[in-house]
Amino acid sequence: MEELPIEMAERGKQWAKKYHTEMNKRKAEKVINGPGSRYEANPWLEMTGWVEHLAGIKKRKVTKVIQPTEMEMTDEERVVVGNLRRVRERRQNRSHLMIEEQEDEDEMEGRKQDEEFGNLDDEEVEERDEGLYEASVTIGHLIREAFGICEQKKIGNAVLEYIDRPEFGGRKDWRPFYAKQKVVTIKKYTEVWVKILRYIWRTADVEEGERPRYRFTDKQREMFEEWRELARDALTNKEWKEAMIDRACQFWLAMFDQHIHSDHHKSGVLSGVAVLGLNTEEGS
Repeated sequence: MEELPIEMAERGKQWAKKYHTEMNKRKAEKVINGPGSRYEANPWLEMTGWVEHLAGIKKRKVTKVIQPTEMEMTDEERVVVGNLRRVRERRQNRSHLMIEEQEDEDEMEGRKQDEEFGNLDDEEVEERDEGLYEASVTIGHLIREAFGICEQKKIGNAVLEYIDRPEFGGRKDWRPFYAKQKVVTIKKYTEVWVKILRYIWRTADVEEGERPRYRFTDKQREMFEEWRELARDALTNKEWKEAMIDRACQFWLAMFDQHIHSDHHKSGVLSGVAVLGLNTEEGS
């Protein structure tokens, strides 16, 4: 019976060792690692260069940056976010906290800020995302308008064949681009481009050293800032909506008009594609 406490203590040490090992493993997995062993079965990732491009960035930051704004959330998601915000506010309003509770509060707030590029608090996140919802909605209008223009009677077969040429992944028989997509298909296209926009919008002003490695050209920066400024006006008249579509079009044209060399992820669009290539549910 005298040895029982010793046995329990030994078990406790073993459990603590396993716990710390597991925590260190999870901590390491939070950061995207660069290319691994040449024996790993990841030729696709090596070819795309996604992992190498995002190496060193915390996975939570990358996956969170493409999440929808609160205005785009479902009712259920809004309820969850609202409840979390109210809990934080109640804790902040409590005048007498135990030291342990205050440390927990600081740790939770630190973790939350650590999930944002630039370590932003709630107020700074809200300021950064101002206009993003309006810009996201505009992308849907722009894509639908683009599909509406891609008709034979409007631009001719020669242009439609050029759009869908084999170099761009089209058919080898040079058939005209098919623009009569269903609503569900157009919605899927829109979701992809909106996620890339969120990524660019939320990381464009992050300081050097922390931000992803894509770079704006002078023209891209100019078009981005003009579109963002207009989006933050948040008007509802017809002239503003038309101007938003025009600015969105000019921005994306500028994003495509970029000469890239060895590192194609200098392009913000291709950098965004790398982020979308992550398994966002598992963060890997």
